Amino acid sequence: VVGMQAGAANRAAEVVGMQVGGIFSTASKVQGAQLGTANWADELQGAQIGVINAAGAIQGVQLGLVNYSQSGEGVSIGVINVSPQSHLHLGYAMDELGFHQAILKYSGRYTYTGIRYGYKTDAGTRVHSKVLTLGGYVHFGRFFLNPEAAINYLDKRQFLSRRGPGYLQLKLLPGVRVADWLSLSVGPTLNARLPS
Repeated sequence: VVGMQAGAANRAAEVVGMQVGGIFSTASKVQGAQLGTANWADELQGAQIGVINAAGAIQGVQLGLVNYSQSGEGVSIGVINVSPQSHLHLGYAMDELGFHQAILKYSGRYTYTGIRYGYKTDAGTRVHSKVLTLGGYVHFGRFFLNPEAAINYLDKRQFLSRRGPGYLQLKLLPGVRVADWLSLSVGPTLNARLPS
């Protein structure tokens, strides 16, 4: 296909241009873009935008809820990004608001997504902090810089409720890898309260 292929379900050997699928799009080789609910390419040079994206070798970007790539130099941005370079990280943080937080971070080669849960006691009342994060990595040997965006909900009621105020947090976290299992970082955060 040279140009555009559009339909509920698309299949092509090679696409130079765009595949737009309501349910899924699949091709052996894509030079361009795949847009749809589910996208698959054995070899991708360009972009995949959908709920579920999967590619063998990737040079480009995947944007979706779930992204999978077997190899390549691409960037995956989503809630779950799976590749041979993916790692699951567990951690601890204390933030500028005084919350002690447990961290679960799923990282690829250039980006990561994560959740944090924490609490603090304020005037005898426990306040919960629930955070969703999206960040990136810039490496300089042992040193790194992590730009991160997060949505943080604070609540005095329950563990899973979302009735308290929400904050958009933008962070710039320089750090150093001390050992294979330990990294330290610290940096500024910009907090903006979200409308209720």
